[in-house]
Amino acid sequence: MIDSNPTETRIASVYRDENEIITITMKDCGVVDEFDIMDLNLVIRHKSENKPALKLLVSLTSFDLS
Repeated sequence: MIDSNPTETRIASVYRDENEIITITMKDCGVVDEFDIMDLNLVIRHKSENKPALKLLVSLTSFDLS
């Protein structure tokens, strides 16, 4: 089940490929708060279908965690 691939959030783009590797590409969004992190974790959980998965984080932008 690879639906709406990639999934866009305010802070990242989350993509799952045919090998079930999840790639998270951070956007240049400035400040990341706790709700952004919760939203991102829910998207990742949905993409992985609650199974263990390899997650790759691409963070070439600058952002602050608040």
